[in-house]
Formats: sequence, C-alpha cells, structure tokens
Amino acid sequence: MKTRKLLSLILALLMALCLVPAAVFAEGEQVIDAADRNVIKVTTAADFAAGTLESLVPTSVGNGALALAEGATEGTFTSAVYSVQDFTKMVASWNAAIYDGTSVEIEARAFTDGAWGNWFSWGKYGMSILRGCNDDDAVDEYVPGGTITKAQFRAVLRRDSAETQSPVLRQLTFSIKKVKKDENGKEIITTIPTYMETPVAELPASKFNAAPAYSQLIRDPEIGGSICSPSTITVLLNARNPELDLIPEELALSVQDFNYGFGNWAFCTSAAGLYGYESYAQYGNKDIMLQELANGRSVGLSVSYSPNSSSSYPYLPGSYGGTGGHLISIIGYEYEDGVMDDDHLYFISSDTYSKNDATSFHRYQWKYLKNCWTNQLMYCISSTPESGAPVTGVERIAATLNATEKENVYTMKADGSAVDLTDFTIGKRATLGRGVLAYTVEGIRTTASEASEASIVYENRIQVSANNTFFYTGIKTDDDGNLVFDAADALYKAGIPEGETRTLTVYAMANNGRRYTATLSAVSKKALSAEEEYGTVATDGNLVHVNLGE
Repeated sequence: MKTRKLLSLILALLMALCLVPAAVFAEGEQVIDAADRNVIKVTTAADFAAGTLESLVPTSVGNGALALAEGATEGTFTSAVYSVQDFTKMVASWNAAIYDGTSVEIEARAFTDGAWGNWFSWGKYGMSILRGCNDDDAVDEYVPGGTITKAQFRAVLRRDSAETQSPVLRQLTFSIKKVKKDENGKEIITTIPTYMETPVAELPASKFNAAPAYSQLIRDPEIGGSICSPSTITVLLNARNPELDLIPEELALSVQDFNYGFGNWAFCTSAAGLYGYESYAQYGNKDIMLQELANGRSVGLSVSYSPNSSSSYPYLPGSYGGTGGHLISIIGYEYEDGVMDDDHLYFISSDTYSKNDATSFHRYQWKYLKNCWTNQLMYCISSTPESGAPVTGVERIAATLNATEKENVYTMKADGSAVDLTDFTIGKRATLGRGVLAYTVEGIRTTASEASEASIVYENRIQVSANNTFFYTGIKTDDDGNLVFDAADALYKAGIPEGETRTLTVYAMANNGRRYTATLSAVSKKALSAEEEYGTVATDGNLVHVNLGE
C-alpha cells in the first residue's frame, strides 16, 4: 500500500509539472521560452502559477483566473520572465470582470540592452474612474527601443473597499512586432505572426459570416466621427451573439479613455472580455485573418484608406471616404471564380465609415486592402464566452418617464429614484457619468443592405437595435436634471402622420457603464411656432407677443 501511495504521489507531481510551461532558471529567475511566437497569453492556472501573487488568489473561473484575497483592496500579479524575439512594438489586452468601485491596470517591461527598463502601463481601466492611458504618445503600444531579449508582465487589481466585489482577471495577452525601414524610409514588418487558435484543416473558397452593419456617421454628432474602434467591437460582439444587442455609443462610452478618446486599442479589445469572451489584440497577417473567418469569427483591422487613387492615403476601391486612421470589421471572404490566389481574393467588410446603415457592407480586394493594413493590428474575439466568466459589461437599467407639472418635461426614474440628467448631452468627454441622450421611433429603422458604388448587398446581415434610426436633436435637460422633450412634435418631424400614435424609446447612455432606457407613447402633432401660438404685432421695429387665446 505504501508503494502504491508513493507511485500515486510521483504521478501527481509529474502531472503537475506538465501543467507548467517549459522553463529554465537563469540568474535566479524562471524564464519561459516564448521566442518562437509573437503572441504571449497568460491565461491558464499554470500560467498564473508560474508568476508571483501579492494579495491575489486563484479562483475557479474558466481555465484559470485571479481575484483579490479576502480583505485586500489592492493586489499584484507579476508574471514569470519570458524570453522573446527582439521587437519594436508591443500591444496588450486583458479579459476581466470589473465591477463598480474596481479597476485593473496592466503593465509590461523589457530587458533591453542588458538591463530591465521601467514598467510601462496601459492605464487604469474601470467603470467608476476617470480611466485613461498615462502617455498620449504611446497610448496603444509599448515602444521600449534597443535590443530586447526578455519581457515581463504585471497586473494590478484594485477595489474601493474590502466589501466591494473583487474584479476577476482571466487573461493577459501581449503581441509584439519588429519594424524596420527600407531604403525609401517605408516601414517593413519583419515579424512572422503566430496563429494562437485551432486552424481549419482546409480553407474553403468562400466564407460569409453573419454580421450587422451600421454607420458611425449617423450616430451622436459629438462623438460619431471618432468611435470607429468601439463600433467595430460592437459589430464583432453582436455577430457573436445578436441577443447582446449592443449599441455603438453605449460600448464607446464604456471604453472611453478620458486622456485620449475612443481609439485606445487595449481598452476597446478588452471590452469584449467584460461580456465573458476571450478577446485580444495581435499583430497578424492575411493567413490568420482567413483562419479566423473560416472558423466563423469576424475580426477587426486597423487601417487607413481612400477611394481616391491620387490621395496620400492608400487606395481602396469600394470604400466610402478617406481616413488616416480607422478600424473596420472583416466578416467574410471569397476567392473570385474559385481561383484561390491573392489576385482573386476579396474580403467582405462591415465598415462603420459609410454613408448610412444600408450602405455599410463593402467588398474589398486584398491586393488593395493589404496596403491599407500597414500596422497589421487586428482584434480577435472567441466564438462563445468562457465557461463561468462573469458578465460585467454595460449595466442596462429599465427606467420610466414621469410627467411633471411643466408641459413636455419628464423626470426619469429608475428603481424609484430620479436619474439626474443635468447637462447629460454635454461634457461626455470630461465628466464621469455624462453621455448620450437619444431616442428612436417605433417602425423607423434600416431593414436591408443596398448596393452602391461603395457598398454591396449582403445576404447574411443581422438586424439589431442599432439599426433603428436614432435621433439626437429635440431632446435636452433642464437645470433640475429632468428631460425636456416634445414627443408629439418629434413624431411629426420624423414623418409620422399627424394623429398617429407611436412609441418612442429614450436612451440615456453614460460613460460610467450605465444605460437607462424608457418608453413614451405619443400622438404625432406639429408643435406651434411662437407666431402661431401667440401671434405678433410690430411696434417701432420691436416684436410684441400677443396671446390670441385670451
């Protein structure tokens, strides 16, 4: 019996050792060899166990996760040291459950020219803080310089008090690339990207994945022109699960970098992790993109392009306009006439830089698209959420609109309490808790895709709430935080015949991770102008109002 127990113990130890990545010890540190790939994932229990924990404990979520120890308000995970191929730039992303009063901060450092550099932070991320990057010059990418042989990573989890529910960290991902310039000064990427998922055995000649499409140009006028990155994540998540029914503004406001804007790659990619998905940014290539699409997963690409061949931006036939920096969703591909070479390869895009929702599907030829994808940055999201992963995305709160004594003035209430909407339509870029006020009208929406010079009809289109027509004017707040809204006139201006009753849905989407939604029923009626309501009398060049109803 003793021999059998000893053998069992030895077997258990061997199995435990198999869970730990191959490592060598040099200068007293554990070094994991990652020089054969350009992506490092810290995601399993063994990956976390290879590092050190301070006030953090493992938790049974998915295949490995960390949370704050009981009573701790701050904890740190420091990874093992990874030997890496020399790189110029690094991008990071993370997957975590983040609650009110909690945050996560991800850092990296490089062993450069024989010495460790300082820790570089991608900034604190949380819903209840003025989240943001620390360095506007390197918001997306870590650029250490010198010759690099090793890298190390760190995650800091925080909460306001020991009673606050702990954030849960499920994954850290880092991707690197080496860039050099040719004799003409053009940047050339020399790194060979690594595909981290299971490849399909044989690529089909075409793959058309289901996806929604919507234009950012018709979204909230204050931010619509700068939310391409979160809008792309919204496309990808709605494609994974249409029941998420995300709206571009609600996700954009939840990833807003208060120091930079809405284009923070790390924040945007990591937003998918809030909904339980495995998501990461990596420097990829065409082969990885084809593999992801063949696996049924749309991807995001960072690009610049123009439909004008004489533009300073790369030429992309079929695009709507020119942009020096943009994110697009790639949802499918096809080899024309079944000829599987680069000259016959086309990618299907749900591109938010489009005239309207109906014209947001595009067909881009690879021989042009590859010149637009200069940095090779891509967004990857898993097909389904990770087992047991908490969902802590935007909190959707049902609200009511209660009429006040003043005409067309309503108090928004949620859970019996008034929602203060003071100045809600301004200050969303600087003030936590502000955001977007908008409304939709029952029956007014985009229901199909259209063909044009810059768009195609796409049969696998998904209909989502974002395809409802959102209106942003004619709705405001007063000094008491109430909603000022003439719903009857709004219906009339939207083209609803006078006397017809419709339901309007009012959205209050805030940059602190909350979205309030309330409905209001009204009868379409044109509002009277001041002249129509009161009449006017001209006296010495001044207008004197006379109430004709008295």
